[in-house]
Amino acid sequence: MDSSFLNITGKQLALAGAAIPAFVPALIAPGYVAAWFANFHNFRDRTLVGRLVWSLPISLALSTILSDLLGHFLSLGAVATLFAAATLTAAALVFREAMQSDPAGRLPVGWRPYGTIVAVLGAIWIAVALLSLVDWARHHQLFLSVICQDEGARVNWTGSVVRTGVPPANSLYFFHHAEGLRQYYFWYVLCAAVVQLSRLPVRAVYMASSVWSGFGLAALIGLYLQNFLRAGGRLRRQFVIAICLLSVAGFDLLGVAWITIHLHKGMPLDFAWWARDQITSWMDSLLWVPHHIAGLICCMFSFLLAWIAPQESLRLRAFRVVLMAAAMASGFGLSIFVAFGFFLIMLAWGIWHLATKQGGRPVAVMAISGVAAIVLLSPYLWELTHTPSYLPGGHLFAFTVRQMIPPEGLLSTAVFRHMAGAHPLMARRFANLILLVPGYLLELGFYLVVLLIFLVPSWRRRVPLTQAQRALLFLCIATLPLISFLRSAVLTTNDFGWRAALLLQFPLLLLGAQVVDAWAGRDGRSGLEAPVWIRRLAFLAIAIGLISAEAQLFTLRFGLPELQKHLLALHDPGGEQLSRVPYISITGYTQLNRRIPRSAVVQFNPMEPNMLLGAMDQMYVNRQIAIAGDKSGCGATLGGDPRGCPIMAAAIDALYRGADGAQARRVCRSLGIQVLIARLYDPVWKDGGSWVWTLPPIVAQKDFRALNCR
Repeated sequence: MDSSFLNITGKQLALAGAAIPAFVPALIAPGYVAAWFANFHNFRDRTLVGRLVWSLPISLALSTILSDLLGHFLSLGAVATLFAAATLTAAALVFREAMQSDPAGRLPVGWRPYGTIVAVLGAIWIAVALLSLVDWARHHQLFLSVICQDEGARVNWTGSVVRTGVPPANSLYFFHHAEGLRQYYFWYVLCAAVVQLSRLPVRAVYMASSVWSGFGLAALIGLYLQNFLRAGGRLRRQFVIAICLLSVAGFDLLGVAWITIHLHKGMPLDFAWWARDQITSWMDSLLWVPHHIAGLICCMFSFLLAWIAPQESLRLRAFRVVLMAAAMASGFGLSIFVAFGFFLIMLAWGIWHLATKQGGRPVAVMAISGVAAIVLLSPYLWELTHTPSYLPGGHLFAFTVRQMIPPEGLLSTAVFRHMAGAHPLMARRFANLILLVPGYLLELGFYLVVLLIFLVPSWRRRVPLTQAQRALLFLCIATLPLISFLRSAVLTTNDFGWRAALLLQFPLLLLGAQVVDAWAGRDGRSGLEAPVWIRRLAFLAIAIGLISAEAQLFTLRFGLPELQKHLLALHDPGGEQLSRVPYISITGYTQLNRRIPRSAVVQFNPMEPNMLLGAMDQMYVNRQIAIAGDKSGCGATLGGDPRGCPIMAAAIDALYRGADGAQARRVCRSLGIQVLIARLYDPVWKDGGSWVWTLPPIVAQKDFRALNCR
């Protein structure tokens, strides 16, 4: 095997694999200890597997907000100490019960009958996640995953938490001094605490966090099937079906075929990108945005706890409220978009629940917990309102019409041509409105069939729905107009519409598992039988969704090598750089990070037009960056005074076009930069009298140089 593959890819796989168990102190132990001492939902009477399923979402709810609060008022080391103490306590509790002299009192495992199947599925998920995220080395080339485009900044922010504590500094922008990170950063704090405890590399821990977001989602699915939908004897089978349905996407394959064949556009590197306002597949969300999945877990866990709240002692009621408040607060800090959508949907659900006279207890518990969550979030909310940043536009949200299918074809027809000329914005919105239904058909696929089965009585043989099924159906109906007509206005991407859609996808996943189980069962008691033609349609949709998801994963992993082949065939000089720049950079940055202090401010070429290579720099540098780029606020979007951007961009761009050592030192002193990075492909590299060759080197390699410019 190629030595570069073993040295880079093999090492990344080994470190990320080691980081997976490193999350146990953060995402298992705290919830286990809290639930055991409170005996929450008869925790002590459950099997070990049952306890672990409960421990994961409880830990996510408690650990996330506690990490932020302890990190804010004490230190990140205090968070790591708390996790270590919780781990020792949990291990002692398990050991004591396992060593009971009375066999009847020993802790049962609860492995059978589906333990082996679930373990195999878990191993497959670990392999898929890690192989999708690591860099792929081959013959002195390094092929990044497409996911690096987002992963780069998030790894850098996690490193910022390790270096600067809570609240973290925005490590992508440094104008005279670092400013606080104005973002939902709780996931990075949690990952940083694991780094502090395990001493593993930041990127390895962040990759492992994607694996744990999948584990958390699986635990939430199991809890909902058992305690919300009351699956009973069908629990384990429906759980396995739901886990398998996570690999079913919508009809993204058909959408990609439409834009490439009919609209003559290039094939996107992520199949979800065929639509401007995507509904991201489960696999895509787990790999790209594990923090949004974690936010979903926390929000929906709080809803589950409100729904199943029994008559219990005052102590347990207080514990429930605290746990729900922690889950809501954590959900907000993990994903503001999911949490804001959840808040609006809960308002609608509360009104509907009271109007239909289903009892006021769940609504009251949700309301009280929401108020307590605001109290827990008060330090973080103060930060958000007192941190400067570059935010284009004056509003966080805007009303519009979701765009999935590109409307250009409809706008070019005779019916729309006149309107498009006189009122282009109105015409585009009207076209998007017409295309909403076919857009949701393509984006949801099988899950749209599930929604219609529960909406149309004749499609389910007019069998009445249970109260829990009606509640899930209501969440779907309430989410659809929200994500169809409200979008985030801060960035060009509609992050709210993309991520709040998870609140639609999760109920449909649960209902879909019930539907498939009903059709696969042989006892005829499911109550969800449907006409044969609907079953055939649904299974066809599942098949297309599976192919779409597999093609999407393949493109995320191997899309860049194929793109490089295409560019090289066209004699495009950018083709070689796609794999060459990451290879020379990873070796150079590895040496650099060993030789400079953690407080150093570093600058690479900010004029890089390729977003993926720019993200690669952010991921590898693991230090404070002066500016992340020379456009769009220079990185001040999430913290910092944007007035410095044009000044810094002009000065640093001039350095990389060509400047001597004296000029480089003047710029570095004025901007607080200590290290300049240069590579073979930077224009300044070719100037033999430039700072690249006259400043003292910290790292000097054939194609990579890091220079001390103080």
